[in-house]
Amino acid sequence: MDFLEVLHRARSLAWMVRRRGGVVPTSMQRLPPVPWTIVRPAREDSARLQLLEEADAYLQHRWLFFGLNGLQEDPIDWQVDPSSGKGTTLSFSPRLDFRNPEAVGSIKNIWEKNRHQHLTVLAAAFALSGAERYAAEVADQILGWVDANPFLLGANWVSPLESGIRLISWVWCERLLRASTNYDAVFGPQSPVWTSVYQQQLFIDRAYAQGSSANNHVIGEMAGQFVASSAWPCFPESQAWKEKAAAVLEEQRIKQTFPSGLNREQAFDYHLFVTEFLLLCLYEARRSGFAFSDSFGDAVRKMVEAIPVLTDVGGHLPNYGDGDDGLAVRLRSAKDRRDAWIFDFARVLLDADVPAKPEPSISARLAGFDRVPPKEFKPRDVSSFEDAGLHLLVADRGSPAEVFTLCDAGPQGFLSLAAHGHADALAFTLSVGGKPVLVDPGTYCYHAEPHWRDYFRSTKAHNTVTVDGVDQAVAGGTFLWLKKADARVIEARREGGRQWVTAEHRGYERLAGRVVHRRKLELDGRTLVIEDDLSGTGEHLLEWRFHFSPDCRVELESGVCRVSGSGGGLVLRLDEGARWALVKGGDDAGWFSPGFGVRVPSFTLCGTMNRPLPARGVNRIEIA
Repeated sequence: MDFLEVLHRARSLAWMVRRRGGVVPTSMQRLPPVPWTIVRPAREDSARLQLLEEADAYLQHRWLFFGLNGLQEDPIDWQVDPSSGKGTTLSFSPRLDFRNPEAVGSIKNIWEKNRHQHLTVLAAAFALSGAERYAAEVADQILGWVDANPFLLGANWVSPLESGIRLISWVWCERLLRASTNYDAVFGPQSPVWTSVYQQQLFIDRAYAQGSSANNHVIGEMAGQFVASSAWPCFPESQAWKEKAAAVLEEQRIKQTFPSGLNREQAFDYHLFVTEFLLLCLYEARRSGFAFSDSFGDAVRKMVEAIPVLTDVGGHLPNYGDGDDGLAVRLRSAKDRRDAWIFDFARVLLDADVPAKPEPSISARLAGFDRVPPKEFKPRDVSSFEDAGLHLLVADRGSPAEVFTLCDAGPQGFLSLAAHGHADALAFTLSVGGKPVLVDPGTYCYHAEPHWRDYFRSTKAHNTVTVDGVDQAVAGGTFLWLKKADARVIEARREGGRQWVTAEHRGYERLAGRVVHRRKLELDGRTLVIEDDLSGTGEHLLEWRFHFSPDCRVELESGVCRVSGSGGGLVLRLDEGARWALVKGGDDAGWFSPGFGVRVPSFTLCGTMNRPLPARGVNRIEIA
């Protein structure tokens, strides 16, 4: 942290100490809300039925996030992790040891339910069905939350990002409940909710992320501030908060986004997260008559248009870097595709060149979009996002026979912390026919299980080479890399039916012998060749890893690995100089995380050799 960040944090803490007794708005004036209607489908559809089914689970206080699989919590305790039963007290929030899983369980579980995105599903269920039981539950939970979360006390006053997301949820709940008999209880002029809205906006204004921690957090915080101030210009500070939030968002979309449109955190889940926040701000700007700069809209359009380029024919989104399933808003069931509403909003607001279905998504209908502009879509012929270091090797693009390889040869992450990057330089993933074969194993957890946090972001957990059993980069904490393994591309070319990228990283120069790893990935028709050159001096233990989708059947025999199931059939012809073994569900190999809080066994192919440098390893994948 630099001096200005330390000063900002000190001032925020001093303000919180002075204000922990409480604060109320000096005045409040509710203006007539901007008219809003939903567009109901002409016929019953699966998206509506799935949303209602999920809402019924929430009526029973069943949690469906992070692998909790319908775990019931009745009554809801907003300070408790429903999985472990542990939680925080209503102590002054800066003093809480919220990262200690022995004391509080999973802080992520606590925060996730307090984002109130399950309540937007319940509110949407009311808007689509007219059933007051859904609206009554929303009103009860929001009012109960306000009563159980006094200003600056407990886990829900630790992070301004959580307040920003919660405010967005409440804005959409307010809209979706306007026809309800329960509306006045929760959003009428005498409701205690407005004091809490004011307090959360004030908290964001005084404590928003700056300096080394100003990553997706500051965008989420300021998006919540902008959305709430636009929808509810109720307080003397509302206009100033709105203008400040817009200015910070204009600045941060430049700092946090590569010119190509990808997010600089090098974590695709956070690319989606940030894109959602910015789209919601553009939506609120249109409703309230506010104008962001033209360059702001252009940048968001590029962010959205990057998504289908990096999506295989089966609709699988890339999975590099951290991912915690974070959403800016929930206006759909968990079974609906995440990118569908992003594409619909972007087509309406920005005329973005992205896929669209004939009928608007349920999120678009809830936002009042009766139609999404038709436009024929064809994936752009983009082979790389050079500034982000992502390169595509693709054959038969868009066809049932598609071979889709994504190579990582860029910086490790954003700012000095690189908080959400993984030690995955020169890793790659492969899908065939829209089915994942070689995968990035995901994230699984943040605070709760340190061993697995270390594993899932380690070099061993990725399809690359490990030297002497250590990571390419040096970790300094759960969200900190002290030394990074930033990669650089040496050559990337297409020549007839051949495509290749050659890149290197120097993360292992810190080892005795100053090891440098250079990798060439070449796709020639339906054959992918992986050539690895390790230069330096001395003898070193080299290890190759190939991580397979859980849907793959994998067999190893005499230096040949045969893969069937997901992605059809393919053969890996393995380097003869290495000793090869298959691992499934081991201590440090053989795992895949399909979502935050969930891990399942899967095959990992491990090849090791102990030899003096320089050394070369060549592995060939032949795709049927």
